[in-house]
Amino acid sequence: MATQYEPRRQVLESSIQSDDDASREKLETSQKLKTFLDKVNPRMRGALQQNELYDIFTDDFASLADDESGLGGGRNGGSTSLVEMHSFTSLKYNKGKAVSCIDWAPDAFGVVAASCVETVSFEAGVASGGVSKRGAVLVWDFEDPIHPKFVLEAPHDVHAFQWNPTNPSLVAGGLANGQVCFWDLADLLKPGDKVESGSGSGSVGMSSGVIVSGTTGTDKEKQVPVCQPKFVSEVQESHVSCVTDVTWLPPDVGVSKPRGEIQKVLNPTGVTNFFATTSADGKVLFWDLSTTMRKDTKRRDFFFNPTYKIALGRGEQSGAMQCVKISFSPELRPPARDGSVSANASLFFATSADGEVAQCDFVAPGDEDGSQAGGEHTKLCVMAHSEAVRNFPNHHTPPLRLPIRD
Repeated sequence: MATQYEPRRQVLESSIQSDDDASREKLETSQKLKTFLDKVNPRMRGALQQNELYDIFTDDFASLADDESGLGGGRNGGSTSLVEMHSFTSLKYNKGKAVSCIDWAPDAFGVVAASCVETVSFEAGVASGGVSKRGAVLVWDFEDPIHPKFVLEAPHDVHAFQWNPTNPSLVAGGLANGQVCFWDLADLLKPGDKVESGSGSGSVGMSSGVIVSGTTGTDKEKQVPVCQPKFVSEVQESHVSCVTDVTWLPPDVGVSKPRGEIQKVLNPTGVTNFFATTSADGKVLFWDLSTTMRKDTKRRDFFFNPTYKIALGRGEQSGAMQCVKISFSPELRPPARDGSVSANASLFFATSADGEVAQCDFVAPGDEDGSQAGGEHTKLCVMAHSEAVRNFPNHHTPPLRLPIRD
C-alpha cells in the first residue's frame, strides 16, 4: 500500500506590508481600538509605577541563609539571628545528656537552673534492665560558667522541676520513675544567706544531707556544694510514669480532701506551700509542704505522699489523657472572708502527648471522690495539634491561651 506525500510549502514574507492613509485613519478612529486602549491603560500605568518603586535587579536569594550559617551567622552578620551569650557545661553531670527543664531562680539576677537526662535508645534501655542512673539539677551563675553554684542530686533523672516563687530555698522536682522530691537549699546556706548571684570564697555551712566543700585561692579545682533531696515520695503513692510537669499553686492556696475544695485561710501569710505534678499516666497529684516541713525527718514511719489526686480523661473518648503540661487559672486564689470563691478558680488547662488541649476542674462534682471520678474532671477536650503540646503559657488577657507544640 503506497501513499503520496506532498510537502507543505512554507511562505515567508520578504517585504513589509503597509496600508494606505485612509485605512490607517479608519483604524485610529475606530471604537474597537479606543476600547482596547482604555482597558490596558490602567495596567500599563501600574506597571510603569511598579518599575519606578521596585528594583527589578534585586537579588532575591541574598536574603536566604547559606548552609554554613548557624547561630549568629549568615550574610547579614547575625543581626537577625540568636547570638549565644553564655554556655554552661559540666563534664561530670551533663556530658552526653539532653536538657529536660530550665527555670530561673526567683529574686536572683543571673541565676538559672537546668536538669539533664540520659538519651538512650529503647534497645539500650532494655539491655540495662530499665535501671536509670542518678540525676541532678545544676544551678548556674552567669559569673561562673564553668562551675555550678549548687548541685541538687536525685535518685533518678529529673525531667521537671520548679523553684518555689515565694521561698527561693525550696525546689520541687519530678523524677523519671514517677516519684516526686524536693530540695531545701536552706541546709546549704549560712543563716541569713540567700540564693543570689555572685560567687564568693570561703566555706558554706554544712548540715545533714548536704555535702559542702569550701574554696580557697590555692585550690586548683573548685568544690561544688551538693544537696540531697529532703524528701522523696513513696513509690506506691507516686506516678507510674515519668513526671512531665511541676507547677506551684499561688500563695495561700490549698487543696483539701476528699473533693479537692480550696481551703479557707484564716491568717494569710503569702507563702506558697502547695504544688501539683502531672504525668503520662493521666493523673494530677497535689502536694502539701506545710505539713511536711513540720514532720520529723528522723522518723522512719513518715512518707512524703500527695494530699489529693485526680485522674483526667479524654472527654468523649475513652482512655486516660497522657498529660504533658498543666496551667492553672489566673483566678485561682484563696476564698474570701465569707468563704466564696470565683467560679473559674478551680479550672485549669492540660495538654497531652497526642496534641490535645483540655479544660479541667480539680474539684470533684457532688460528693464524689476526685480519684474515682476521673472522667468528670475533664470538661472540654479538643484535638488542637498533631504532636505533643509542650508549653501552655498564660497571656496577659485571661481568656486567651497560646499552646505551643514541637
